Amino acid sequence: MDYMKDDITKKSTNIPDVEDSSPPLPESFLSTPTTASVLPEQSKGAPMPQGMDMNEQQSTPGVDTPSFQNAEVAQTEVTPPLPGGVPDVQPQVVSEKETKSKFPLMIGILIVLAIAIYGFVAYLYFGNQKLKEESQSKNELKSAVLPTPQPTVGVETFQYLIENGSIKKVSSKGTEEIIVSKDNYKDTGITGFTNVVASAPGNYICFWSLPPALGPALYYSDSNGTTPVKIAVKSKNCIWAVSEDKLAYINDVSEGKLVDIYLYTIAADSSQNLTSQTATTSGVFRRYAATSFSPDGTKVLCSYEEIDTENPSLENLGNCEIDIATGNVTDK
Repeated sequence: MDYMKDDITKKSTNIPDVEDSSPPLPESFLSTPTTASVLPEQSKGAPMPQGMDMNEQQSTPGVDTPSFQNAEVAQTEVTPPLPGGVPDVQPQVVSEKETKSKFPLMIGILIVLAIAIYGFVAYLYFGNQKLKEESQSKNELKSAVLPTPQPTVGVETFQYLIENGSIKKVSSKGTEEIIVSKDNYKDTGITGFTNVVASAPGNYICFWSLPPALGPALYYSDSNGTTPVKIAVKSKNCIWAVSEDKLAYINDVSEGKLVDIYLYTIAADSSQNLTSQTATTSGVFRRYAATSFSPDGTKVLCSYEEIDTENPSLENLGNCEIDIATGNVTDK
């Protein structure tokens, strides 16, 4: 064992080998029994074979002998354990490993999310295309089944318009004609007529002018404007009965004054006030408006605005019905 210790000491201090000149140990020292385990004969101080290097590691067949050189390297590389037997772990290294391990996971999640979004957009696109194709096919089917409407041959309709204060008759066949010229009604002035209303069957029209005309008035005529008749001055908003034998209108007055409904009969060429009995002496009055005739022509449907002269902010709006035969006004 002493020569092995000397070998290790020489190797670690890099001292060259020197011939051992010390006297040999007594034989009694070598034969003294010890409590240590008996080593193989080669380890009892036997002389080394000639030519064997002292630095060369000896090995016993069948026994693994550790390398002292490797042991020294391993001993310098092992980090001494902390108290409790837990090795010292560098937190920075663990953090870097955790970051590196999370990065591929995040990339994978982003890829899956992108694929999901792309798939959803593609689903919407192809679904929309399918709906368009179905809609087109349905329209084609309808157009193939339903007959194409044909214009009615021989039926001509007319519209009546105000153009520069005169009344124009426009045919559905494309013809146009001025049937009432404002130049023939001097009282209308440069403004001319403002409105025209045709009866439902289309045989009559009524029309009127408003201020600043010099003599604003209400007229009626046949549909060609050849037989104009003045009904009343300062009147407007005429409506025709279905039978075309009468019409209703209102008087044209300024704001804050009573407005009545009048009935004009063509055969009698006369007018009558249908709402005169509704005037009161308590300071409350109504401004009426005729809206239409009943289908049988016996009643005039109307609306009203009730105003209190003592408190104008209190206004009451409502609908009404006038019986032409009796003159009774019924609120609805």
